[in-house]
Amino acid sequence: MIVLPNGGLSQIDAQGEVFYDPEATKALFEAIRAEARADVEITEVDANINDLEFADLLVQKLLQLLGRRMPNQD
Repeated sequence: MIVLPNGGLSQIDAQGEVFYDPEATKALFEAIRAEARADVEITEVDANINDLEFADLLVQKLLQLLGRRMPNQD
């Protein structure tokens, strides 16, 4: 499983920061998608790698892999 944070891969490449380069991030993610095996799930999230939204998604994915649920989910 690969989870791609479309909002950037670090604090300093978030929008408005010194290394913000959405074209470079797009190129990287296109290369990852092109080279990943067909059986590898790729999920994209519109968040920076340091955002809570990204962390929450990773926790959900991990718990799915472990066969568990997050608290407060039916």
